[in-house]
Amino acid sequence: MLVTPELQPIILKFPNFKTKIIQLYNNDANFRSLCEDYWLSSALLQKYRGKVESDLILENEYASMCAILEREMTDYLLRQ
Repeated sequence: MLVTPELQPIILKFPNFKTKIIQLYNNDANFRSLCEDYWLSSALLQKYRGKVESDLILENEYASMCAILEREMTDYLLRQ
């Protein structure tokens, strides 16, 4: 089971679903897209977290995006 960079933040967030995450990532294009969006959003969130106030808006936007994607992935993991 190969864990790609795109899967690392998701597996850290949902460690009990590691096998299922990898399976869905490899077999479901919609879930793969969710994973890639989450990976990008979480990377950008880390980039802007703690920077000057002008970046606070971007930080909040990426934090919101990550929360939305986490809910979608939770729904996906629980219904599959």
